[in-house]
Amino acid sequence: MNEIEALCKEVKEESYNIDKIQSLAFSQKENIRNTLSLILHQRFNIEILNLSQESIVKKEALKLSKEFSLKNNLIAFKRDEKGYYVAMKDPLNKSLKEEVKFFLKDNVTFFLSEEKEVLKALHEVYIEDSEEVKNNNIENESELNIEKTMPMVEYSNDILERAILNGASDIHIEPINNMYRVRERINGILITKTKINIDIGNSLISRLKVQANMDISQKLLPQDGKISFHFKERVLDLRVSSIPCVSGEKVVIRILAKSDMLNIDSLGFQEEHNKKLKQCIKRQGGIILVTGPTGSGKSTTLYSLINEMDKEKLNVVTIEDPVEYKIEGISQIQINLKSGLGFPQILRSVLRQDPDVIMIGEIRDEETADIAFRAAITGHLVLSTLHTRDAVSSLSRLYNMNIPKYMVLESIELIIAQRLAKIKCSCKDKKDGLDRCSLCNDTGYKGRKVLYEFLEFNKENKDFIEKCSETSDLRNHLKLCGFSTIEDNAMNLYERGYIDKDELSIYKS
Repeated sequence: MNEIEALCKEVKEESYNIDKIQSLAFSQKENIRNTLSLILHQRFNIEILNLSQESIVKKEALKLSKEFSLKNNLIAFKRDEKGYYVAMKDPLNKSLKEEVKFFLKDNVTFFLSEEKEVLKALHEVYIEDSEEVKNNNIENESELNIEKTMPMVEYSNDILERAILNGASDIHIEPINNMYRVRERINGILITKTKINIDIGNSLISRLKVQANMDISQKLLPQDGKISFHFKERVLDLRVSSIPCVSGEKVVIRILAKSDMLNIDSLGFQEEHNKKLKQCIKRQGGIILVTGPTGSGKSTTLYSLINEMDKEKLNVVTIEDPVEYKIEGISQIQINLKSGLGFPQILRSVLRQDPDVIMIGEIRDEETADIAFRAAITGHLVLSTLHTRDAVSSLSRLYNMNIPKYMVLESIELIIAQRLAKIKCSCKDKKDGLDRCSLCNDTGYKGRKVLYEFLEFNKENKDFIEKCSETSDLRNHLKLCGFSTIEDNAMNLYERGYIDKDELSIYKS
């Protein structure tokens, strides 16, 4: 039995020999068969099936192409309300099983069946001459054409739909070791969903580039495009980016919900802060800043503020890089550095267009900062973002961009610093060694909650900022006044059981 244990270890390490497993699974020695069967069931949830005792339903078998079935030695032999049943030589091959699931578009139960029995069943379904099965050697891998098993349009849509259903924010399609790996970013974590051969991957990328109005013949330069994707009575904006790598083209797709779903009440802030935000966006002039790293939800917050405005009575203009969400009733401008249209150049022109509200995707440089703050002082409401770790650090950043303190105090209404914390799944409290669950994609995390700081520029805070010279003094003052930091938010979620120690440690000073 040591040989069986060794094989199982190899399976876990993905270095197994399927021919060895086949010989043991269908050995003449009953004790060996039974032992392996038990281990495969308990450890890998795989059953051994004597395919010769099953009735093959031809119409179900034909759901997979002849080329694909022969190449991979598998057959879909029946289907019921639970889904498809597939017998195969190697049901331990995770990437192959994912491909089968993609093609069949249903739940699939996999079985380990003897190679010769699978070939025999395939012969009965597909082949007139049994010699074609025996000598089945597909010399050119390109013969495994995805168009024969599932139209590429349907295949690419399936990848997009599954990612949307999983709540993914991004899809990564990247060339790795002569294959393409498809990953989804869920709750901030990248999760491998499938691996596909290089030909399928290239066809998939070409299809996505066509949808995104990108140049499919250009594979040596980075490109960007957009797809409007219709799914279950919703329209989602997909931002597509391609870049050449040593092994081939890599594509990343950002999934964006339609902007009409965004509003202040959905941001996860406390009710008192929602009310304050709604008051601030009605003012004529001033700046609202949202800070945090990439992926912390800053753009979502800005768009939510715009959605609360009366766009019929206001001239709202956004300057973005790129435009992430399209909003009806406002003017949205994308910067174009190749044409010399950066944030400061466009901002100057916008100020001549009688704007009430200006959203600037990010204040990155002194010139943009200077124009934005002067606009805020002269009666325009400005919304923008900064890349700083917390609300107080934003002041240092602005001073470093040569914005004088008097202008900061005169123009800023509010600074919001935010992060998105991963919420632990119920399976995370299980003992080490036990499996995670499908609800969280085996990550231990499901969903995210916003952590935030809400720094109001009221008279008391302005008076203190005016006379203090160190940001550390301001932090101490705010703490004494009951100011809640991102770290305080995180500790509160930890004590209430929403996040674990690993997540808490990210937000500790």
